[in-house]
Amino acid sequence: MKNIVITAHSGCEGTPDNSMESILKAIELGADFVEIDIHTDPQGRMWLTHDVLEDYTNAVPLETALKTIRENGIGVNCDLKEEKLLYPVLEAAEAAGIPREKLVFSGSVNVELLRNDPEIIRRARIFLNIEQIFPHISGIKPQSKEEAPAFFDEHIDEIAALVRELGVECINPSFRMMPHERIAAAHAHGIQLSLWTVNEEEDQARLLREDLVNMTTRRPESALRLRRQIRG
Repeated sequence: MKNIVITAHSGCEGTPDNSMESILKAIELGADFVEIDIHTDPQGRMWLTHDVLEDYTNAVPLETALKTIRENGIGVNCDLKEEKLLYPVLEAAEAAGIPREKLVFSGSVNVELLRNDPEIIRRARIFLNIEQIFPHISGIKPQSKEEAPAFFDEHIDEIAALVRELGVECINPSFRMMPHERIAAAHAHGIQLSLWTVNEEEDQARLLREDLVNMTTRRPESALRLRRQIRG
């Protein structure tokens, strides 16, 4: 059984989203990675926030978060909220001394950028969100979350070919989109998976028995406990 990575979602265990408290809680619990959302302000400075803010006074600067993350040896999943952020965040993470194996990018990762610059894959791990993949697949695109699973099933060969072409480590869909049968089909096509956001213990226990790369959760404490139990 694969040692599935447990990523503490921003705001884990009831802490404020994108706060130092959230990062420190993930570190305290022993999570493998912590997720942070990243936006820029009008001056181009990078902050931990899911949305654009009118006032960044209380937001955490990216450099401050990366310093704490590096000093404590935890990995970081940088959920980019703007496509233009990939290179600046990559440079900031490298300047902070975060090694490639501890550096993941998800969110607004531009497929054409990955296609044109293979060096990105050598500098960071990419968990490619499903919504970034669908525009590059032929056919009528799903217009809702409910239509996404059928589109995935119908175009799985093409999705697998794109994943191979780009060299990304895995794709990053919602766990609700991935029952056991679809996980098995993805693996049969050579597609590895990172699933979000798995909060209920019943779902955590089920998915920890699957062959996943990563599970992201707002409740890492129970996920870590269940992983220990399952691994014996």
